[in-house]
This record gives sequence, structure tokens and C-alpha cells, in this order.
Amino acid sequence: MSLTGQAFYYTMIVATLLGIAATMLLWGRVRGVIALRGLQRIAMLLICQLCAIAVTMTWVNDHFGLYASWSDLLGTGGSGHLVMSGPPPQTADFSRAVGGTQSTYFRGPASRLAGRCTSGRRRSTARRHTSTFTSR
Repeated sequence: MSLTGQAFYYTMIVATLLGIAATMLLWGRVRGVIALRGLQRIAMLLICQLCAIAVTMTWVNDHFGLYASWSDLLGTGGSGHLVMSGPPPQTADFSRAVGGTQSTYFRGPASRLAGRCTSGRRRSTARRHTSTFTSR
């Protein structure tokens, strides 16, 4: 099942709804001493919360494209698939930008994400040694 597919998203929604329904049905049927009943009820609530978080994270991933596949999410595969375009890892060619700052695009060697970095002297002396990073 694809990480970015609608089938996975709807499966997570159904799992969340089933978890809530099971918690409601089993809440009064929990047996054992008071401490054991409390732990069982906490476990049921945690399962509901984890399912809700999974649905939210699946939605975020679908809309913002954070991970393209399961191997991308788990960090396995090593297929060399580039997530974002940009220069080869660990290279940066600086160029002069507006206001005397320097700007470059670079790629992280582990994450393979690319971004633009701007640094240099600014007009304000309070922010003289700062740099900014913006993802492309």
C-alpha cells in the first residue's frame, strides 16, 4: 500500500473510527482490579490517540509531500532518488545578492534536501553575523 495513496489515508481513518468504537464498547466491560482496569482503559485511549495522530500525519504527508515512499520515510532503499533539485551534495557556489549579502544553493549529504542560504553583512549591525535558510 502506497504511503501517499488515498487507500492508505482512508484505511487510517477507518482504523481510527474502529478504535474509537471499540473503546466505547469495551469501556464498561473491562475486568480486573482497579489498577488493572485503569491501565486497560489508558491503553485503549492511547490507541485512539495514536490512530488520530497517524491520520493527521498521513494527511500532512499527502498535502505537503514530505515522504514519497515507505523507504523514504524509514531511510532505507538508498536508491539515490533526489527529493529536491539542486547541486550535488557538499558543494556550494556563492554569488553576490542584493544588499551585499552572499547567496548559495546547497544539498544536505544525508537528507539530500536542497535549499537556499543567504548570509553576509547587513545594514543593521545588530544582525551582522546572522544567516537565513529558506527551503526551495
